[in-house]
Order: sequence, then structure tokens, then C-alpha cells
Amino acid sequence: MNDLFTATSHDQTSRKTVREFNYTDEGGTLLYQVVREDLPNGKKNFQQRRPDQNGGWIWNLRNTRRVLYRLPNILQEQKAPIILHEGEKAVEAAVLAGLPGLHSTTAGGSNAPRHTDFGPVKGRDVIICPDNDDPGENYLQEVTKLVTAAGATSVKVLRLPGLPSKGDLVEWLQAGGTAETFAALIEQGEHVTSAIVKAAPIVRERAIFRRVSDIQAKPINWLWNGRIARGKVSMIAGNPGLGKSQVTASMAAIVSMSGAWPDNRTACEVSNVVILSAEDDPADTIRPRLEAAKADLSRVFILDAVTDGTLVNGSESRRGFNLRSDLSRLGTMLEEIGGAALIVIDPITAYLGTTDSHKNAEIRALLSPLAELAAKHEAAVVRVSHFNKNSTGEALMRVTGSLAFVAAARAAFVVARDHEHEARRLFLPLKNNLGNDQTGLAFTMEPIQVESATGQIETSRVLWEAGTVTTTAQEAMAPHEANEAQSDLDDAKDFLRELLIEGAQPAKLIRTDAEDAGHAWRTIQRAQRELGVIAFKKGMKEGWFWRLDSPPRPEERQNTTKNATPRDWQPSHSSGRVGGLRSGDRKPIMELSETFRSESPLVTDEIEEVIDL
Repeated sequence: MNDLFTATSHDQTSRKTVREFNYTDEGGTLLYQVVREDLPNGKKNFQQRRPDQNGGWIWNLRNTRRVLYRLPNILQEQKAPIILHEGEKAVEAAVLAGLPGLHSTTAGGSNAPRHTDFGPVKGRDVIICPDNDDPGENYLQEVTKLVTAAGATSVKVLRLPGLPSKGDLVEWLQAGGTAETFAALIEQGEHVTSAIVKAAPIVRERAIFRRVSDIQAKPINWLWNGRIARGKVSMIAGNPGLGKSQVTASMAAIVSMSGAWPDNRTACEVSNVVILSAEDDPADTIRPRLEAAKADLSRVFILDAVTDGTLVNGSESRRGFNLRSDLSRLGTMLEEIGGAALIVIDPITAYLGTTDSHKNAEIRALLSPLAELAAKHEAAVVRVSHFNKNSTGEALMRVTGSLAFVAAARAAFVVARDHEHEARRLFLPLKNNLGNDQTGLAFTMEPIQVESATGQIETSRVLWEAGTVTTTAQEAMAPHEANEAQSDLDDAKDFLRELLIEGAQPAKLIRTDAEDAGHAWRTIQRAQRELGVIAFKKGMKEGWFWRLDSPPRPEERQNTTKNATPRDWQPSHSSGRVGGLRSGDRKPIMELSETFRSESPLVTDEIEEVIDL
């Protein structure tokens, strides 16, 4: 009666059967099944059932002989080692991948191996491949005792290298594990006995906590003051082809050569740089870019691959770096090279392994250990990302994949095209949780040739413009055609034309009138740069004034329309920050002073202060 009650009470209406694993006797007759189900709450559940006499199921294994999974295969091949895993999914993955050995498990995984008949292991070599967690260690301990008591000739433990917490053979295969590597691991497996395993410590699960009063406060350790911090994870995002990787090459040169940062000209403490690049070739792209940027190549390291510490045909088995399983290897590398102030991961999505880039929980779980590594080694980790195809909405939503990519970064920057100047690029803050600087920078890409053993190589480098820009990431990434920001800019230019058409006006009065008219001061500053409005000091007491470079003649004023553009006005030179120069005015930094007229003062701290009123 109890069996009948159990069978009819197993509610299938809210469950979905995903997989059925058959356990058979020596002749292949079905004894029972392990059924994996997906529950409505998103969790998985395993149930056991045995056939009844009427073509139905009894949902328990009471009085049922429990056998090793895939028992007929174990009995057919007497010489091959028996490899015991912690679940049927791992066994099926091993068979599908063609891994050597006879793979099996016990019903219930780590919960109840003692109920299984281990008689077939007598006189056989047994290898136990546990999961990377506490239940896995418990399984290893108990199964070692059971197979030893059943008469196994030898018992080995095979610990798969690079497994994440709670990982198993399935994840090892997904990370690049091969049959050749597995065979080498079998040979290198450690012989164990029940006594040795029993002595292994079992770590209890617990919460790790600290009292805030016990935490020593410390200031931010800046790599690039106000922008990129050491010991933290930052991000640079943008569309392909705009110069994200060249920006990181410029940063690598500054760090490796103790160069000066482009905005404040402060020197950077010299240090090593580590680059992980999945898109650019180190020989024909990365090195030429670094040479063009004048980096110290002896301080820049490329992480090409990792190994699992195994030999295949006498050679190390190599595979690609995986953030999920290989951060410890990166940590070891940092210790070997004496540390690094900058680590570039370009792009981050190439190193996710099997992690779904669109799932917040998975991305946060992946990036949290990366942040811990950055903090431990006092390295500034800069992740590079691409934009998605959504050209509307918030700038934060433009980064490819989960929003967690941006949320987990302590600072995020975008590389965008300057709508007014085709060749000009903008490096703008998207978010900054650590610094107060909300300004950006502008740069152009300079084609250049570098020498190599086989001749000259065409490459490019970043030419940073002096000073900063006030364009926001949202403004730069807004659709350019007929957008609201452009309309506001046109209105601001009309306002300035009308205000200055009769002559110079005090800068403070201009700001007051502009704000009274509903114009944002940042938009007025952009209009000033586009119109070539000159800032100058009139005497010692009267303060700063703005004027048009070449006011229109009276007969021309009546032809000025609301839609007039800077092309309709006389050419001019800006005396404002270099970030406002037009594309035709841009020159290398050392030549900038030649672009200003004698009656226009060079950029000084005082002029910068006026522009930033």
C-alpha cells in the first residue's frame, strides 16, 4: 500500500522531466531509474523510481538491488580501470567525450554510496574523480572505504585541475579538457587508502564576517589620478574600430615608462603590465602599437595560454585562459614577474568560458573573484567591452551583455566618435564610483610606421589632446541625426551670436543671461568652442570678456539665419581649451601654440577657470 501511495502522490503537474538515467542488471534488464526534474522555482530535483508490474512506476527503491551505473559495460571490459564520478551527468559527459576508462557512479551521488553493490570492482583498478566541494570529499572518503572492502586492486584519486568551487568533470570538459589530458591525469593520479582519506580535513560551511571598527581605513591608490585605481576593476567600452585597444596600449606605455598622464601631466610610477588579448595578434599588432607608443617592452607581458600541469605525448597540454577557473594561474604569474600595476583583458567576453554573458548572477559570480585578485595584487584591472546594437536609451545600457559588467566596475569609460569632427575620438566617463573627475579627454589616431626585422610595419598610436572635454557619454552616444542635444546646441549658438554681435560681453554676464534664457552652461561652452568665441581679459579690474573672432559686417547680419552653422562664419581660432579645436586646427601638442593668434592668449589656468565658470 505504501508503494502504491508513493506512486500516485508524486505530483508531475508542476515538474518537467529533463533526463532519465537507467540502472540495469548484468544482462541489461532495467532495475530502476534516476530522474532529473526541473522545478517551477528554477531548481533541479532528482527522484528514483522502479517499474511496477503494470507498465507504471513506483517512486522509491525499497527492497531493490542497487548496482553501479552502466554495469554491463564494466563487466565486459575487465582490464580497463573503473572511474567513479559523483553523478550520472558527469559519466555521460565522459563517455561522450571519449575519455579513457570505464565510467560509472552510484545512485544518489554523494548521499548514499553505501547502498550500492561494489562487488564488480573486486580485482580491478578503481579511480575516484570527486567534485570540487565538501560533498565531493565526503564521497571520496566513503567510496574509498567501500571499494577497498570489496577487494579493489588499487584505488587512486583523480583531482581535475582548475575546477571552480562545486565544479565537476562537465565543467572541466567545457573549459577545454581533452581525452589526452585525462589519460595523463590518470597516470599521475594519487594512490589513496581509506586511512589517508579519513585524515583529510572536512571544512564546515560558515559565514565570513568582520566588525567595521576592526577595518583599517586607507585612501584610494590611483594609477591614473581620479580615473583608474589600483586594486580595482575598471572598464572601457565602445564600438569596434574607435581605438579602445590603442588607448590601452597608450596606458601600457605610460605605466611601463613612468610616463605622464595626458590630462594632468603627472608622472606614473613605473611598473609591469599584463595583457590578455583575444582579438589582436601579439606579433603584428600588439607589439607594433606598443613600440609606436614608446612602451618599455621588457615590462609588458602577454598571457597566451595556461596549462593543467599535465603532459601529452611529452609536451605540456595548453588551453585558453578562462576567468572562471584560471585566476589562480594569473595570480601565480603576477608573483613570478614581480607584480603588475595594470592588467588589460581585451575583450572580457572572450574569457568567460561557459558563463552566460547576459545573466547578472553568473557575471557577478565571475567578476567577484577578479576584483579580489585586483585587490590582492594592487593591480588596476581594465576590462574592454563592445557596445550592443541598441543606439537609443541610456548609455549604461549600451555595453554588451549583462548590466553587471558595468555595475561591477568601479569606473567605466566609453570611447566614442566626436560628432562634429570625424577623425576625433572622445574618452569619456560613463560612471566613476571612486573619483570626482567627470571630465573626459579627446584624442586622434596617428598612422605611424615602426621598424622590424623584416621591414617597416604600419600601425597607429593615440595622440592625446591637452586639457579635458566636458561632453558627457550620454551626449556623445546619442543618435546624431536631429537629436535634442544638437537642437539645444544650435539654439545656444544662436544665443551667443545675438549676444556678441555688437561686441565683447563680460563672461559672468553671459552666463547669467544664458541661464536666465534656459540654456545649460555646458551647452553654451560647446557653442563657444564651435563659434570660435575668444576669451580675453580686459584690464585688471573688469575681468574676462567673450567676443566673436570676426563679427559679421552690418550688411551680412540680416542674412544670418537660425540654422546658420560655423561654416557660414569667418574662419577663427579658439583660445579656449584644446578640446575645442576643430579638426583642421589640430596639431601635435608641441605645435599647439602656433595655432593661436598673437592677440589671443595661450591656454592658461585662468582661462580654463573662466571657461569652467
